[in-house]
Amino acid sequence: MGGEVLLRLNHPIQGALSPASFIPVAEDCGLMPEIGLHVLGRGLQALKVLQMVPGVPDLYLSINVSTLQISESFLNELSDLIACNGIDQNRLVIELTESVALKVDGGRSDIIRRIQDKGIRVVLDDFGTGYSSFNDLKTLRPDIIKIDRSFVQAGSGFARRSAGHEVHQRLGALGEAMARVCDDLELPMVEEGIESEADLDY
Repeated sequence: MGGEVLLRLNHPIQGALSPASFIPVAEDCGLMPEIGLHVLGRGLQALKVLQMVPGVPDLYLSINVSTLQISESFLNELSDLIACNGIDQNRLVIELTESVALKVDGGRSDIIRRIQDKGIRVVLDDFGTGYSSFNDLKTLRPDIIKIDRSFVQAGSGFARRSAGHEVHQRLGALGEAMARVCDDLELPMVEEGIESEADLDY
């Protein structure tokens, strides 16, 4: 059993805004290291409390991290926050997100592997959309793949009505292909957006 840290921006007029509406701007402005460190710190504080709750020994917490944050300083900050909060590293999951085209070079790949060496699982988030590709499975070597909700909900009645039969068929076929690849690689897969019986059955 686990949970995920969700970030929202409280806009004075528009209310709570999802990360999709402001994270790309933050990345362009170079604010992700500061925002990301704040989210990571708050998330680990929450995990410190949660891991002391009786009866939930296997509880884990996922925290989204932009690939723009991956650096030597991030690794040091992560290690310090884990030590400061007394976190069981096996309870922490880092979800890599990417909304800009970014080549994950050897340096970033090495840092990601060092994160994994600590016992922290790394998830490639929203796989199949944006700038993620099958090459990332080789370069990043994630522990888990999270398939974007658009492929999961391709099997729902809403998707067929809104996207049309042809688009629905293509999304469904792509989702099934990604599932087969993950199965062949013995790579655990998480599917986003299962919100109905139809989604689950599909």
